[in-house]
Amino acid sequence: MRTMTIFSKFLMILCAITLVSCGGDDDKEELSLKNAISEYTYDLGIANAGGVVTTPEATVTLNELLSQYQFNPPIKSGTLNLTSGTSIRVTAFKEDIVLKNFILTVNGISQKLGDLSVEDTELYNQNNQQFVINFFNKMISQQRLTMSATFTPSRKITDEDGLKINFVLKGDYTYYK
Repeated sequence: MRTMTIFSKFLMILCAITLVSCGGDDDKEELSLKNAISEYTYDLGIANAGGVVTTPEATVTLNELLSQYQFNPPIKSGTLNLTSGTSIRVTAFKEDIVLKNFILTVNGISQKLGDLSVEDTELYNQNNQQFVINFFNKMISQQRLTMSATFTPSRKITDEDGLKINFVLKGDYTYYK
């Protein structure tokens, strides 16, 4: 009888382990967002001429970036579209601004971009492609996009200048139903 009780307990433990190991993400259906475009505009603010400016850090979640799409958070993985649709541009209402020694930091990764004229501002190019891939991958793992910039403006920048960085990231994302 005692052997039967020990065997019964062993069998119940084995069944419990089997049931626990069968649950989880294996039962969930993996779905995709193909060619999803996420956009964010980061305001570089105001600054006096000649002094080094470090902008306040801004953060937006990945769910907020993809809010125009229907999906079940969280995003499990993502791949940046390297050929089209992705753009990172510095814009202003007036094009007479030079941002000297411009450094963009996104998700803890910094890229020195040198002196930028506002009229020549597409930052997503061959020279910066690995930087964008790296911060995109961190965006997926951290589920957020955090950015700041450091630069020396060539002249005083006011709110009327509207100095901003526009992020447009096109990618494919996976999530579970």
